[in-house]
Amino acid sequence: MPDAEKPFLGECLRIWRKRENLSQESAARMLGVAATTWSHWETGRRIPTPRLLYLLRDMTGFSIGLMMCENSQCCRHARRILYPE
Repeated sequence: MPDAEKPFLGECLRIWRKRENLSQESAARMLGVAATTWSHWETGRRIPTPRLLYLLRDMTGFSIGLMMCENSQCCRHARRILYPE
């Protein structure tokens, strides 16, 4: 899948995990999923189920809309939120 079509989820999860100083394994454990599952989310290979998206929203503070945006305009807006100047 081209990068422009991948949800922004992976970048959101990576940013949150690094801000919290967590490994993928630790973050996955907090959510009750395998580290490989978390890795697949961060790389855009897979997306979580709706139930897990709600848990990720609660855990990270990022909206589902922000995490799941797929077009370049949405992702530019999301980056401004995640990387304030």
